[in-house]
Amino acid sequence: MDTKPEAEAVKKLRELAESRYQRRLKVLARKCGWERAKLWRILTGEQEAKLAEMMTLCAVLGVSLSHLLHSVGA
Repeated sequence: MDTKPEAEAVKKLRELAESRYQRRLKVLARKCGWERAKLWRILTGEQEAKLAEMMTLCAVLGVSLSHLLHSVGA
């Protein structure tokens, strides 16, 4: 299992996304300005998220990037 802080941060974002948007990831992707496939690749770790993408996703989910990183011990 990959336990790097980046992987833990993505896991936390996925949990937030699933709890707040449930099966409506298309809505979340649209709010981020992305295709649903891109959002899914980022949330599953298939595609490494760039800093700007992490910031966008955090903003849409209503969590600060610094809080996210702190919550995963980064």
